[in-house]
Amino acid sequence: MNSIGHSGGQDMELAGRLRAARERLGWSVEEVGAQLRLPARVIERVEAGDLDGLGAPIYRRGYLRSFARLVGIPEEEVSAALAQAAVGEPELVATGVQPRGQYMLDRVVRPASYIALTALIALPVVWWAASGRLGEELTAVRSFDLQISADELAGAEAAAAASQAPLSREDPQGSALVRASLVALPPEAPAALAVPAPELPVPAMSEGQPGGVLVAGSGAREAVLELAGDSWVEVVDGSGRRVHQALMRPGQWRFRSDGMLAFTIGNARAARLLADGQPLDLDSHRSANDVARIEVFGGD
Repeated sequence: MNSIGHSGGQDMELAGRLRAARERLGWSVEEVGAQLRLPARVIERVEAGDLDGLGAPIYRRGYLRSFARLVGIPEEEVSAALAQAAVGEPELVATGVQPRGQYMLDRVVRPASYIALTALIALPVVWWAASGRLGEELTAVRSFDLQISADELAGAEAAAAASQAPLSREDPQGSALVRASLVALPPEAPAALAVPAPELPVPAMSEGQPGGVLVAGSGAREAVLELAGDSWVEVVDGSGRRVHQALMRPGQWRFRSDGMLAFTIGNARAARLLADGQPLDLDSHRSANDVARIEVFGGD
């Protein structure tokens, strides 16, 4: 068992004096512990001179001084006993010393470098966006470039000079770029310079002469579509089956059915629809792009 110290005399004498002083004052171990706010077992081990397991040396010295102060033993005697004791606070050993220059580099210079690099990257982007250049680049319209031969360029320049629409020769080797969106080609320009428009599929016209009658479907009820101009027409029955779909010429066209028919009529201003001889109001079914969508024979 380790005592307050290994000197064997004064340290055990101090422990005995602490116990005698407590008993002289008539205090129990629990009462001393309550006043010092320490567990009773700590007081018992201090009085026995056994401080093992009571924490670091700094806490042990604190227990002794507090106990001695409470029971009236001078602190000098406690200090003298501790000076002769072998139990001491372990020496603090520095595991590493950081030079001041390295400390300043880690704490000041390096963060400042990161901030400077971030600003160097971000500021040009912010300036570019604030000056409006970013929006201009995003919305700029790029023209198509056409490569033409020297002979074709010569013919185009001659035609442009006649029409006072000059072209610029940019390539000294005999070829140049003509900006299709900026240079207007005159009628006399060679056909090779013209860019043909893409051919789009054109729906076939309905059979029959203008003013003729087309009868589509069968049934007891009849819808008559009168057209004053060309119109794209689609007709679907109640089951979703397409009865008719075509670009129709001006004239009168008949559709027969026993049930509902749904009409989609382009160029609706030039159209008139009758259901069993009764004219229908297409204006209330016409959209802003002049397409009318209407159902007939569906509510009877």
